[in-house]
Amino acid sequence: MKNPLLTPEIRELLEASDLPTLVEVCSEMHPRTVAEVLGDLDPAERLRVLAPLPASLRADIVSEMDLEEQAELADEASAKELASFLDEMLADDRVDFVQRLDPGVRDQVLPLLERAAREDVKRLLAQAEGTVGARMNTDFAKIPPGLTASQAIGRLRQQASRKETIYYSYVVDDADRMLGVVSLKELVLAKPETPVSDIMSTELVSVRASEDQEAAAKILNSYDLLALPVVDDQHRIVGILTYDDVADIVQAEATEDIARIGAVAAGAEDEPYLRTGVMEHVRRRMGWIVVLAFLQILTSWVIGAYEGAIGSALILAAYIPMVMATGGNIGAQSSTVLIRSIALGQVSTGDWWRVAMRELSIAGVLAIATVAVAFIKVYFFTASSQVPAGIELGHIALVVAAAIAAQTLTSAFVGGLLPLGAKAVGIDPAVVATPAITTIVDVSGLVIYFSVAVRFLGLAT
Repeated sequence: MKNPLLTPEIRELLEASDLPTLVEVCSEMHPRTVAEVLGDLDPAERLRVLAPLPASLRADIVSEMDLEEQAELADEASAKELASFLDEMLADDRVDFVQRLDPGVRDQVLPLLERAAREDVKRLLAQAEGTVGARMNTDFAKIPPGLTASQAIGRLRQQASRKETIYYSYVVDDADRMLGVVSLKELVLAKPETPVSDIMSTELVSVRASEDQEAAAKILNSYDLLALPVVDDQHRIVGILTYDDVADIVQAEATEDIARIGAVAAGAEDEPYLRTGVMEHVRRRMGWIVVLAFLQILTSWVIGAYEGAIGSALILAAYIPMVMATGGNIGAQSSTVLIRSIALGQVSTGDWWRVAMRELSIAGVLAIATVAVAFIKVYFFTASSQVPAGIELGHIALVVAAAIAAQTLTSAFVGGLLPLGAKAVGIDPAVVATPAITTIVDVSGLVIYFSVAVRFLGLAT
């Protein structure tokens, strides 16, 4: 239960049909708190709570509900009830909700929306997925340049109730082309008779609706803005991207990258785990699993190629997992660090040589520790009965330690440069992350290990 204190009280009011008190209690709470209480109720009870509430409060509460609870509400509510929620929602919340509706339900709901809301939803749904236009909010404050500071504050007072934010007001001409931007603080501090044109800033930072949402999020963070204006090709303002939109973008992009790092195909990242069907989970995971399974054939091929050496010194097989695990861990660490650095714009493909040198330097220090552990493990914890005749235990310890050292350097090099290589050819670096790199360094590690063993111990392949 999300809210064990308030949920029983709400249930009692429902059972007693005390709607006036129910409305009063819900009105005094933050919409998010009410949404948490509704999460403890079943869908039918949620509708009974929402029904008597003021339309604007209903919309705020539904906007604060978790995705899974919104989906359950959409399944339970009628098209008319859904339309009543959507009409009062802010533009970005409204289009997000509509996008999650089944196509059939969406077709029933859209005609029931008020004309302005319906046209706004259609316009936002037409934007390409992953672009700023698909994320922007069309509820923003705009004022003409001919107003005084006092008149502008009066105009904002009229607009404020259903705007995403009024902290920034965009000064536009008759064609909605941006002329400047002024903050509420600047308007309040200015003398009442001061023209807005004298206060506004004309050094505008904006993004086009067609730009990638992740790039826009970086711009907003770089300039420490609360909102970023979105313009079309004629530089007309069509919406804003706010800090909470950026938080959603960052979460979505991080979820997508985590999925790719784990070798899971991109899918409906917003869909709750428990509401995603088993076969959908299988579909998103199977592709990479099959590809990596085929790549693991190379591992078997390498072991087969050195079957003679393994037969002559079976003790070598006992340390295959150590060599492979060391390479996989170091390669995964390097790739994770580089993928993050690429995503943050700290490293570009032109830095490949510096990255290579840095990773080799780091790996050189790490190799000291891994070599020491490998040598101690083999030399002091291997029974003499496991050592084949004619071969000294110290030599085997040196072979394993040398292979571990070479594998440490190789894995760091591959893990650092492979994401940059993917970026250079237009592939998302996250795609070549942990599972792919682990498979690659597994194969390279085995080749290094057996090559060192054959050469140093004089074994036949």
